[in-house]
Amino acid sequence: MLRRLAPLLAAAVLAAAPAHAAPTPTTITEADGGFTLLRDGEPYAIRGVGGTTRLAELAAAGANSLRTWGVDATTRPLLDEAHALGLSVTVGLWMEHERHGHSYDDPAFVKEQHDELLAQARSLMDHPAVLMWGVGNEMEGAGARDAVYAAVNDLAAALKAMDPDHPTMTVIADLGPGAIKAEKIRDLCPAVDVVGINSYGGAINVGDRYAAVEPAVGKPWALTEHGPLGHWEVGKAAWGTPVEQTSTQKADFYRRGYEASVNGHPDTCLGTYAFLWGDKQETTDTWYGMFLADGSRTAAVDTMTRLWSGDAPADLAPAVSGLTLDGDVVAAPGATLVADLEATDPEGEPLEVAWVLREASAGDGVGGDFEPRTAEVSGVFTSRSADSATLRLPEKPGAYRLFAYARDPAGHAATANVPVLVRVPPEPLAGGGADLPFRVDPEGAAAPWTPSGFMGDVAATTLEVSREAPRTGETCLVASFTGASGWGGVVWQHPANDWGDLPGGHDLRPATTLSWWARGARGGERVKFGLGVLGADKPHPDTGSAETTVTLTDAWKRYELDLAGADLSRIKTGFLFAVEGRGRPVRFFLDDIAYE
Repeated sequence: MLRRLAPLLAAAVLAAAPAHAAPTPTTITEADGGFTLLRDGEPYAIRGVGGTTRLAELAAAGANSLRTWGVDATTRPLLDEAHALGLSVTVGLWMEHERHGHSYDDPAFVKEQHDELLAQARSLMDHPAVLMWGVGNEMEGAGARDAVYAAVNDLAAALKAMDPDHPTMTVIADLGPGAIKAEKIRDLCPAVDVVGINSYGGAINVGDRYAAVEPAVGKPWALTEHGPLGHWEVGKAAWGTPVEQTSTQKADFYRRGYEASVNGHPDTCLGTYAFLWGDKQETTDTWYGMFLADGSRTAAVDTMTRLWSGDAPADLAPAVSGLTLDGDVVAAPGATLVADLEATDPEGEPLEVAWVLREASAGDGVGGDFEPRTAEVSGVFTSRSADSATLRLPEKPGAYRLFAYARDPAGHAATANVPVLVRVPPEPLAGGGADLPFRVDPEGAAAPWTPSGFMGDVAATTLEVSREAPRTGETCLVASFTGASGWGGVVWQHPANDWGDLPGGHDLRPATTLSWWARGARGGERVKFGLGVLGADKPHPDTGSAETTVTLTDAWKRYELDLAGADLSRIKTGFLFAVEGRGRPVRFFLDDIAYE
């Protein structure tokens, strides 16, 4: 999930650094379908973290390894420090992601990256702290791009030829739909020795899913990132903001992921790397860090310490059982809210609680990309105590989060937060609803919405009128996405090109169904359809939303969304589609879209 944030050093600079002459060999043995990782000839179960700080605390907690994501000027000193503490390092070699504008169909780019990463590894391969090479991290995207796996395999093969003392591991973001990523590695990456899997909510069963791949992958695996539920896996507030677990709930997920992998699959799982031994801003400044920004230790550290060493720390972090608001989480500027916190210290010590209101992150947390820390809002609290706070919401509309940070006298911490939206309620639409059926795509008449909201890879997304075998009438719509990876889509908007900043929309309250007809150019195209993308954080939102993903055939077929019970009093985005690149262009047809 982390990506390189600074340019990599030139190979000549790295090669000039002092080298160690005695690498610690790592090998993998196989017997009866099971695998054993050996370090210097002795069995070695990985008890690790992702992160590069607090290594003395890490070793004291019972861990034995850490992993990195890329090589820079800090890598060799990090290896020296790790080795002095008895820790090994899976050294990450950062392979670029296509979503950042790179293409693995470009041979010049692929060769330049290959040579650079091989030079980085050459400069470090004799260091005794090196455990394995991490060949990329989540560079596979949706998982269907053969060119990416070819580049992975070529680098892994070159590494093995250059450095027989250290295995190769490539790291993927879970297994993908139908375990496609594991299948691609099995079929296209014979030089990869270990499959590294980053999985959060899925960590509790990723070992079972990996074992179910048929025919078997035939390689050991490691859980290379695990921790709380990911921000894409949790429930959302009415305006689309993800709802974060408390630090206490997160600690339990660290345990569940570890035990399901290490205890559940002892013959194939080589160990785990918990994420993140440190802190970072990703969706919030508390979501993934096992520490807070000020260094306070959370319950995730206590949990992993017990799992690694067999003993919990003598002084445990506080626990949070609830953070609630007495008031509506969607409120007008200046409204008053009262928050109540239930937090305790296992040793019975008094807790000091800091209450903070922050602006919500503007980022969407894609792939761990850098996000700036969100601003703290001052002057909003009228009272604060260890178990309660009263605040007057800011005048500025927008999304916020109310945080509670509970600390014990030793500086250990528990956290919880709740999303809050400040907005001025929009004026209701005039009229009593639409006559049904209400066509989204009327032929020969003005359309109620305009398909103007292009999303994702806009350059690869098109929507046109076609006379190619419409279902009814003389025309239909044809949509295409030409990107090999990434995604694209179109939203039907009213008014055109508006993402919720202007009045508009239609009152569709008599309707109970949205129906449409579609066919694929080939058959087998997976397309997401829906309505209502504007959340309550917008000045003029949709009042309802729904979506579904379907697999098209090459013949016209009717699809529908059940809207019974949905609030359709203001629908500004009346229809949408979105598709993902799966290695080849996607093309499909639409006709007769209507609310009924």
